[in-house]
Amino acid sequence: MTHSPTGPPTPPMYPSPYFYAPPWGMTHPLAPARRAGVFMIVLGVLLLLLGGCVGAMGVLIPQIAQTPEISQAISRLEEQMNLSASIVFLTTGALIVVAAFVQMTLGVLVRGGGLGVVVTGIVFTSLLLLYLLVNAVAAVFVPGGLVGAFMCLIGAGLFGLQLAWLIQAARNAGQVAAMRQGYGSLWMGPSHVSAGYGYGYGVPPVPPPVVPPNPAAPEQPK
Repeated sequence: MTHSPTGPPTPPMYPSPYFYAPPWGMTHPLAPARRAGVFMIVLGVLLLLLGGCVGAMGVLIPQIAQTPEISQAISRLEEQMNLSASIVFLTTGALIVVAAFVQMTLGVLVRGGGLGVVVTGIVFTSLLLLYLLVNAVAAVFVPGGLVGAFMCLIGAGLFGLQLAWLIQAARNAGQVAAMRQGYGSLWMGPSHVSAGYGYGYGVPPVPPPVVPPNPAAPEQPK
């Protein structure tokens, strides 16, 4: 009777790449930054369209002012601002366009998840949010300004949501930095693992075939 030469299984020299799949239900550290960045880009495009419309109104003021009701409203605006309505609309449109380009640029950079860019986005968003809230309160005390106050509140709600997502991205900035320092494989599936299995060892060598020892020859009967 011969005994099996195989012993207990030997653990592999190299860890399996499947060990580095993210746990179930855990999101990628860059997910909040990417979500905030996409939202900033979309909102920036809307701001760009709004700035273009406001600037176009400044160009078309002479034609629009031919209506008596609109002419009176424009006259009241010019008395309050001590400027012509065309200059007011053109300047406002230009400022909105500049803010839109800053918003879109920050949105592209925020997607990278860097703490400095995310903090810059938080400061920029907070300033816009404060500006909209102040305008909403001021528009309430202006005759016929309820529509403007309502529009400012809608914009404040959108930028408030953007601020909340940027704060989430700032909280994950430490995990993003750790991932960039060499722990990215923790969040990559098997298809993203390199030939070095994340350790830099390269492809493990193929183990040689196990040759079982020759069984002892049976003794010949005497």
